Amino acid sequence: MGPGEALASWYSGGGRELIDTMTVDLRAVGDAAHDGHVTGIRAACLVLRGHVSEAQAYRPIPEPVAQSAWTEALTDYAAAASDCAAGTDRRDPALLRRANDEMVAGGRAEDRVTARVTQLADS
Repeated sequence: MGPGEALASWYSGGGRELIDTMTVDLRAVGDAAHDGHVTGIRAACLVLRGHVSEAQAYRPIPEPVAQSAWTEALTDYAAAASDCAAGTDRRDPALLRRANDEMVAGGRAEDRVTARVTQLADS
């Protein structure tokens, strides 16, 4: 099995679900923030943290470029979830801004994973 096939297998065998779950979680954090619902923000961040842990425990991506981006995304999301929960507990705007920046950075890294999957699938 070549790198493209191995990556496609990871993606279709559960990886895509993990990526989609992160997207849903990030949207939930954003929706709660938009509504100004501090308890909802905290709850959404804790859900994100749990899903990040699940993704970190899942098998690695069998392609180094995609795996590097995925590790970066999960690291950013883990930091974001932690800073978000702490920021809501302390009502600390600086921590919440940092959590937002980490979510954005994680999203960019996640986009590189998806781009790599597409690139190898098309080759």
